[in-house]
Amino acid sequence: MAGYRTHLTWGMVGGGILGTASYLLSSVSLLPSVLAGCLCSVGGILPDIDSDTSTSFKRCLMIVAGFFSLMLVSRLGDFAMEPEGIIIVGFGTFSMIWFVGGGLFKKISRHRGMCHSIPFGVIAAEIIFILASGSLQLRLFKAFAIFLGVMIHLTLDEIYSVQIKDGVRIKKSFGTALKMIDFDHVKLTVFVYLVVCALAEVSLRSLELSESSADGMGRKARVLHHIRENFPDDFSMEVLDWAGENQIVLSTENQDSEEWNRLLNLEKTMSAEHAAPESER
Repeated sequence: MAGYRTHLTWGMVGGGILGTASYLLSSVSLLPSVLAGCLCSVGGILPDIDSDTSTSFKRCLMIVAGFFSLMLVSRLGDFAMEPEGIIIVGFGTFSMIWFVGGGLFKKISRHRGMCHSIPFGVIAAEIIFILASGSLQLRLFKAFAIFLGVMIHLTLDEIYSVQIKDGVRIKKSFGTALKMIDFDHVKLTVFVYLVVCALAEVSLRSLELSESSADGMGRKARVLHHIRENFPDDFSMEVLDWAGENQIVLSTENQDSEEWNRLLNLEKTMSAEHAAPESER
């Protein structure tokens, strides 16, 4: 089978081609294209997380823990979460994967088992889709990038299972990489497919959450635009931002409403604070 460096090299080659093509031939900007190349490189070594050798296992686990934690931190930035909370979640995720997840994975996994399979690539793609930021197309593109890396790894293993030297010789490992089912470990196969289904459900829910968040941001923008159009000289930017955050839509017909009075009072308070001398603040 192909070694660690071979997998990493070809994963990087595939990532370089994917990133370059996406940047030059499509509308994907530079940084997402570079990230897709990195994801493909990670996918190129990801199946070896079930490696029997301690060095390969630790390398893969370190990369997985670090990269997935960074993806999660980036994803949390899309929501209203304090920076300290994001740091705590990111560090906690890395610690859980490194200290707890690695040990559990080592016990249940088998080398050249279901980690060397197409469903495992689907799992990796689903996780990246959940953690990725951006539009639906961009999230799918990032998920495809790591899936491509996994497929490069599995294809290399199958190629290296065929030796052409003094005739063609097929190794016993042939057919153990690009597979859908591991007949030697049926229970583990069933578990992997359950994970695929569970992550598919989470992916759909994350998509709904993203659409809801985007709709909320769009509503806020419409609120701000509406107030600026109707009352261009009445309120400061701070008051407009407050109105947008609370999604208060005003019109000339409801100027005597409770929301209107709250806006006026807030404007007076802020004006007084700005007008007060520095010593009185």
